[in-house]
Amino acid sequence: GKLPYDKHVATITLASYSQDISSIRLKARGGVIGAGISGIGIKAEPMTNNVWELPEGSATQGFETPGNVTVEWGSWDYLHLSFPFARQPKFLIDQVIVPAILFLLVSYIQ
Repeated sequence: GKLPYDKHVATITLASYSQDISSIRLKARGGVIGAGISGIGIKAEPMTNNVWELPEGSATQGFETPGNVTVEWGSWDYLHLSFPFARQPKFLIDQVIVPAILFLLVSYIQ
């Protein structure tokens, strides 16, 4: 998306660099072995941020997202952990856009 309404998904991908699925299998906590979405991928404590909107409930309860295992290159497990976040438009407007406009107006007055 465009500023100030941009949205992102942070993704962490875990994989073995030397062991295929005959030696090691990856899964999210509490998940099942094999490809698919299961278990707890990311578990976060309660938190807030002035710039970013985090998943709903993160300020009071924290949040959990599921893990997603894919089998790629024939026999390699990849565990993908992700969570969405979006910019709070009010922060950008108050901290960047309004001061820039005021600076521009003061510059033209002198």
